[in-house]
Amino acid sequence: MVNNAGIFRGEEFLDVREEGLQQFLDVNVKGVFFGSQVAAERMLDSDGGSIVNMSSIGSIRALGAYTAYDLTKGAVTSMTYSLADRFGDAGIRVNAILPGIIGTAMTEEDVPIVGTDHGDQYAKESIPMERFGRPEEVAEAALFLASDQSSYVNGESLVVDGGVTHTG
Repeated sequence: MVNNAGIFRGEEFLDVREEGLQQFLDVNVKGVFFGSQVAAERMLDSDGGSIVNMSSIGSIRALGAYTAYDLTKGAVTSMTYSLADRFGDAGIRVNAILPGIIGTAMTEEDVPIVGTDHGDQYAKESIPMERFGRPEEVAEAALFLASDQSSYVNGESLVVDGGVTHTG
């Protein structure tokens, strides 16, 4: 099961209000929590499985402009580790994917950076691979974590960001 729902917006920390933070928590944290709960219950009845949680590099490399978002993705990463410990003995593997900037509607329309002059310059200067990620690259990571090819991978965070997190 892949928990892939999420919302993103950049907001100045001092401007975030309770309702805005609650929206982030409802979608990014509660959605993953309860989705994982339902999946785990079913997997317990069927001798195991794999839960893949979509987190973000913001969970390990936070930026001040995205405090509320990064907080929720940190919770998802932490939850991943807790659930891996809780259900590993039942054959349920729980891992996270931590994407960087990926060309999706979120980064092309909602908070446009991909496909903009500013974004192209950022990619060339800040990402070792000098480009943004593609959705299919994240999908391939999810397929790997969900498959038997990763049968001994549990409680891990797979960073898919072109090298920016650990080199920049």
